[in-house]
Amino acid sequence: MIVVNLFHLVVPLLHRYLSTAASSSAVSEQALRCFSSWAQFGLPLPDSEPLIALAFVALRSESHFDVAVDALSSVFSHPDNHRSLASLILSLLSHFTVFFLVLYYYVDCD
Repeated sequence: MIVVNLFHLVVPLLHRYLSTAASSSAVSEQALRCFSSWAQFGLPLPDSEPLIALAFVALRSESHFDVAVDALSSVFSHPDNHRSLASLILSLLSHFTVFFLVLYYYVDCD
């Protein structure tokens, strides 16, 4: 639980780095990597939701695509998040539109 309590301090910082257009590509990439590392501790989905949303947005960027996929994989593959299947499904459903648009774009471009 200490990790979750500390994560509440980290979320605003990562959110700022991921949502600010002034952040460089390298800073945004490091913020996604940081989020991925925190997610490996098993963070509750509601606490991670703002960063999950920004990770889905990062899928639109070719330079951030791989690191965004890694971050999302870390979040959704953690066993703690599978205990509450309903919250996992609801969290995923809210982002499917963006995901399918990005997927369509990348498949269509090849």
